[in-house]
Amino acid sequence: MARVSPQRSFRSYARAASILALLVLFSALLLVSPLNPTHPFEQERVMESVYHIERQAQRDGWTADLARQAGDLWRQSGDLVRAAAYWENAGDDPLVVRALAQAYVELGEWARAVDTLERLIRFAPDDSWANFQLGIILAAVAPDRALPYLNAALPTYGDSLAEVIEGVRRADPLRVGRALAEARLWAYAELAFEQVGSARAYAYGGYVRDQQGKDGGALLQMAVALAPDDPQVRLLEGLHLRILGDYTSSLEAIIGAAALDPENPTLYAELGTAYDLAGDALSARRWLEYAVTLSGNDPQFAAILAAFDADQQALLDVLGVTDEPTSATAATPTPVG
Repeated sequence: MARVSPQRSFRSYARAASILALLVLFSALLLVSPLNPTHPFEQERVMESVYHIERQAQRDGWTADLARQAGDLWRQSGDLVRAAAYWENAGDDPLVVRALAQAYVELGEWARAVDTLERLIRFAPDDSWANFQLGIILAAVAPDRALPYLNAALPTYGDSLAEVIEGVRRADPLRVGRALAEARLWAYAELAFEQVGSARAYAYGGYVRDQQGKDGGALLQMAVALAPDDPQVRLLEGLHLRILGDYTSSLEAIIGAAALDPENPTLYAELGTAYDLAGDALSARRWLEYAVTLSGNDPQFAAILAAFDADQQALLDVLGVTDEPTSATAATPTPVG
């Protein structure tokens, strides 16, 4: 067998080590590249840019353009508080003022949002987004000032504003809050319910907090303590418990709600859903069908029942059961309570 010289062995080892080093370097580059969003590479570049802007401002003084650039960089880094602080000094460019208003909306800085949106509308009176934002904030906190802005935004945002405008016109803040919730404008709905101070407002407020990933439990507890016999409060308690995944307690709360208002088909539809989530499909269908009957075959409730039947049939198909599901139409259920 041929003997390998020490020099050749060393050269082979050095070549292998060089290849290994290149592989390590390539892996490191991948780790810090923008392809890997978990690495703070881009964040470091943003902070470096902010540092240079602040050094330039210390040397030459702040200008509107430098303040705008700094605000944009802080927004890019995810710090809206600092971004807004710089944008406040970035002049009257409508794009910057709009970004500032959006930041205050996202931060829930409602008073500052109102001031900034009014400022933006002075520059751009036909800006539908600005009129919409200002209108729905004022609908929650100062409804007597909201209508001009809501009407200006109506051509663009009509579907989500019609019921809000009706609540404002009727001076019904609870209706305004419900309209905002139905439009899934959760933060604005929460703001509206905060202005009311009734058991139902607390219950709705807790529910819309849940929808934003916040904890609505304290408000729901307060609502139930104030009005334990209010069916709407008990329903919202049940929906809150459903979001928490406590299907047994949710079912109990909705049974209580239906007992307090036995002529309300919505409560029976929710009761059917509660039974379904609790694993009782037979009772679920019975109460969903009863909701349809009680509502006079309202298409809204008929669609819920049809969707339930479709889900049940799909489950039977998966299980290989070919028989049609047993209908509960023969017996009218006795209302709970």
